[in-house]
Amino acid sequence: MSDRHPDPCSAFCETADALRALEGALACARNEAARILAGAYEGHASVHQALQATDLRNEVLVIAGFLGSVEAATAHALARPALKLVEAA
Repeated sequence: MSDRHPDPCSAFCETADALRALEGALACARNEAARILAGAYEGHASVHQALQATDLRNEVLVIAGFLGSVEAATAHALARPALKLVEAA
């Protein structure tokens, strides 16, 4: 089974759009996570919500793994002769 997305970005502009969208979503997520933590310090989080936060943290780690692999995947793709011509153009 492949871990690749069934609808990959098919152009540099599509990748740029996806990165901008992710950047905005992460900024919002970072703010919400800080609010949740601040509320938890004040006693405004249940055990269920703490477990839900742990589940979300695990999902963020999966996303971090994807993003951490982009550089290696790009280097691998650029090593193919056909893609070197596209990058040079």
